[in-house]
Amino acid sequence: MHFKITRSLAPRERTPAVPIAAFATMGKLRRKCAAGCMCILLLTYALAFSGEAASIPAIIPAPVRVTTSAGEFVFNRSTVILADGLSEGAVKMLVNHLPKFWQPEGKILGRGAAYPGGVPRIVFTSDGSENLPAEGYRLTVTPETITIRGKSAGLFYGLQSLIQLFPATEGDSVRLPCLEIEDYPRFGYRGLMLDVARHFFTVQQVKDCLDLMASYKLNRFHWHLTDDHGWRIEIKSFPKLTEIGAWRVPRVGTFGANEPPRPGEAATDGGFYSQADIADIVRYAKERNIEILPEIDVPGHCMAALAAYPELCCTKDPAIKVNPGSKFATWYDDGKYVMHVDNTLNPADEAVYRFLDTVFGEVSALFPYEYIHVGGDECFKGYWEKDAGVREFMQRHGLKNAAEVQSHFIKRVSQLLAARHKKLIGWDEIVEGGLAPDATVMARFTKNNREVPAMRHGVIMTPGSSGLYFDYAQSDSPQEPSNHGGYSPLELTYGYDPVPAEMSREAQKYILGVEGCLWTEHVHTVAKMQYMIWPRGLALAEIAWSPPHQKDYARFIAERLPRHLAKFDAAGINYRVPPAQRKITEILIGKDFTLDLRPPVPGAKIYYTYNGRTPSDADQELTKPLHVIVPENKKAELQTLVVTPTGRRSVVTRTLLYNRAPMRPTEYTANTPGLKFRLMKGAFTTTEQLEYARVLETGVVPHPSAMPSVAKLPASGVILEGLIRIDADGNYAFSASSRDGSRLYLNDELVVDNDVPFFRYEKEGVVPLQKGFHRIKIKYFLRSGASVPKLQMTAPDGQKKDLPHDCLFY
Repeated sequence: MHFKITRSLAPRERTPAVPIAAFATMGKLRRKCAAGCMCILLLTYALAFSGEAASIPAIIPAPVRVTTSAGEFVFNRSTVILADGLSEGAVKMLVNHLPKFWQPEGKILGRGAAYPGGVPRIVFTSDGSENLPAEGYRLTVTPETITIRGKSAGLFYGLQSLIQLFPATEGDSVRLPCLEIEDYPRFGYRGLMLDVARHFFTVQQVKDCLDLMASYKLNRFHWHLTDDHGWRIEIKSFPKLTEIGAWRVPRVGTFGANEPPRPGEAATDGGFYSQADIADIVRYAKERNIEILPEIDVPGHCMAALAAYPELCCTKDPAIKVNPGSKFATWYDDGKYVMHVDNTLNPADEAVYRFLDTVFGEVSALFPYEYIHVGGDECFKGYWEKDAGVREFMQRHGLKNAAEVQSHFIKRVSQLLAARHKKLIGWDEIVEGGLAPDATVMARFTKNNREVPAMRHGVIMTPGSSGLYFDYAQSDSPQEPSNHGGYSPLELTYGYDPVPAEMSREAQKYILGVEGCLWTEHVHTVAKMQYMIWPRGLALAEIAWSPPHQKDYARFIAERLPRHLAKFDAAGINYRVPPAQRKITEILIGKDFTLDLRPPVPGAKIYYTYNGRTPSDADQELTKPLHVIVPENKKAELQTLVVTPTGRRSVVTRTLLYNRAPMRPTEYTANTPGLKFRLMKGAFTTTEQLEYARVLETGVVPHPSAMPSVAKLPASGVILEGLIRIDADGNYAFSASSRDGSRLYLNDELVVDNDVPFFRYEKEGVVPLQKGFHRIKIKYFLRSGASVPKLQMTAPDGQKKDLPHDCLFY
């Protein structure tokens, strides 16, 4: 998307129109337009489909090194393929992606075959790959020959890059630029997790997911096969696991709020994979250089197993049913929770370990990968603590608390796996109470991202707060489909680095890789599954494969992403269509606006309104720059919608164009640093309630982040008041990111409204300010003992920073 803006700035200074020739000039434009920097932020998609040739081909993930040269390779009907040790399946994969005008008969030649000179050729060979890493490859394109060198996996990944060079459209021939790519992955573990326990996906749907993973060099499929809502893998020794545990009563509605099973109600919703299905999928994955990591979640999340075999839990309750998405736990503001149904295996019962030994024995025989995931997360220990048998077990083994009981359980399971020549992976909670020897941690929490490598244990990074939980929303638009409530926009996902900057080189050796996770409580269909994964899965691929110096979000969305989304669109693969503007909601200050938006997907159309009404494909199409003049002290609201060639739609963006005078400063001379605060205790639901609450503590802090008492309270509210010094005239943006509600006022005007509990999104507001001191008021509440909101300010120079410490006074 291209967004060129000409406007009258406040105060009334005229800025000439600046044509934008290339995305690379954006930084200069921000500096030139000092008073209007917030408008320029909309340039994010500047070259989404400009038609200009990129210097580096649109390959995802970005290769380590690319060298381009003059000339081109012309692929035509006579082109031959020379396969040196390449498997038959890989050749077939290439053929399936070649232009339809090319027919393979007589043109696929093996080692030693006579090569007809003078015709273009594609060569696959392991010769010359001795110094390449195991998954590395070298792809060379000359006018006469395309050569891919690598070992088995390297040849496969070179093939994926070659396939990406071919255009989506074709004629009688295809022209490919001459270049050389030398490439290898940053991490050995490049994973995607699919939860099939909450909602079942068919064998073919899983294979389709594997195909897309392989296309983007993801090589670990984490298969979440069991949970409270379904047991999806056939265990022949325990047939009731699938006869009963794979099925639940059907429900339509909000997952987590559905009606529980009624007596006698038939369980008809679900499904499972037979062992033959598993073998078929494992083979299919192996052909695509993907290892499958199966997850059998224990000792918690076992309601489906206990519905089949209730004798395996402490309560031995025969009324336990596979959960259809009804509430079975209460979560409190401090992060603790209480289970109303026993979903945990009994750690004191030897029958449980015999059961697990048999289950993991059959699982081990089905999956050749050296690791098995055992879950270990969210294990409610209340039923253990009440059970006399568990208490006696603790005394006998010298276990001081329930966390050590779980650690004992995980260590026993680790021994069972070791006897099968398997290694254990578990979620963060397996660290509590003592980590099993040789265990690998799949780390969701920042603390474990740093501490586990220091303990010399392998770690796979999966932090949801950094954009790797794909069940989270992709924007703060109310039009996003139902999700788990977090916030993982594409930009956040792409910006994640699995290696903390302060981590020692020794600790970095224990970072095995990175994984994106799709939990499916709110994902009922394959279309929704694809929508939630893509395009964030493309960002994941670049995190996992590309070296940091090759990562560039601006180039990613401008030069590479559009081409791949166009291919998704043509192939019938669902994805989230990027909106016409980067920000879903934005305020721009000025008078004259020239809006030139270009679709983020080739061939898509942008429809718009600027009278405050939601656009549809019956509205005006934006085919040329739109000029809007806003009268003084008036507003105009531009809304945009992207519709792709196959009819997929983006969420609607809303841009408020506001012609207003700047706020005048307040007379102030005391220059006393800090802000005054009032601290209230209570379970607040809006910031307005704070004005009438009993004050627990007052004082002064140098900065909102320095509030000392908040963390000590399970639920609290804060009001901070003072002045902020503004050093230059211009438009200023303020933002608040918080899990709970927050608001920011300037000169008694509400600028940032994030007053929605558990929304977790950043909200932003823009105001024109004159140089001087301006009254500032910040209100927020915390219902979960979480950290204070992150408050940031973007000055006219375009630099977004935390609210300055040296500009706050009272």
